[in-house]
Amino acid sequence: MPVSALAGGNAYRQRIRAFIESLPLARPADVSGPGPIDIVFRSMESMQNTIARLKLAAYSPDVTVEIPRDACAYREFWRAREPIALGRERAQRAFSGSGS
Repeated sequence: MPVSALAGGNAYRQRIRAFIESLPLARPADVSGPGPIDIVFRSMESMQNTIARLKLAAYSPDVTVEIPRDACAYREFWRAREPIALGRERAQRAFSGSGS
C-alpha cells in the first residue's frame, strides 16, 4: 500500500475521531425531570385512578380509608413499616368515625 494512502487514512480517521468526540453523548447535568420509568409509573397510576373512580361510583363503600399520595414512592420498599403504620392509623380513624 502506498504511503500516501496511509497518510490520507490517518487524516480521515482523525477527522472522524474529532467528530465523535464533539458529539454530546452524555445527558447534560442540568436537565431534570421524570425519566422513562417515572413516566411509565405515572401512566399506570393514572389508569389505576380512573379504574378506582369507576369502581367507587359503581359500588359506593360504607367507609373509605384515605392515604395521601405522597406517603411514599413506588420504589421505596425500605420504608414499608411507615406506610403500613400510616394505613393502620388511618383505617382505625376511618372506622372509629363511621360508627361501625
